[in-house]
Amino acid sequence: FPEITYGISFGANYKGFDFSTVWSGVADVNASIAGSRLAQPFGDYGSSPISAQLNHWTPGNPNADFPRLSFNSSYNYVQSSFWVKNTSYLKLRNAQIGFTLPARLLRSANISRVRIYVSGENLLTLSPFKIMDPESLTNGDPFFGYGGTGAYPTTKKYLAGISVTF
Repeated sequence: FPEITYGISFGANYKGFDFSTVWSGVADVNASIAGSRLAQPFGDYGSSPISAQLNHWTPGNPNADFPRLSFNSSYNYVQSSFWVKNTSYLKLRNAQIGFTLPARLLRSANISRVRIYVSGENLLTLSPFKIMDPESLTNGDPFFGYGGTGAYPTTKKYLAGISVTF
């Protein structure tokens, strides 16, 4: 579990324009990725990210970040500090930019307010752990999550809208 969980939001308005952001993260947290598909990428449950597969040990790549690829070797599952990774992160959970039309343009239509906006969710993740979404490492195994059900990484979402008040 992380030692520190934090969040912060910022927002501002100026001459009809507005913006807001919501950030959250965790610090001082490590996860063991031993036993994951990073250790045995071609197991029954799928494969590891290609970036991890390309950086495994081979005679031509002796300074790789991961042990040799294996179909069923238990050596890659041996617990050690090698598999413990810093999974701290800071995420931009939401960012929104909007513009509210001036009231003088809306009076003749009996509309009190019109705001046009665009927003995005999960737009940015800053973390020393680059292989996959560090938030998906719920119990140390990035592919099986809580109780073996899996932990799907957060997705990016984009949205545009118009808010009208009569």
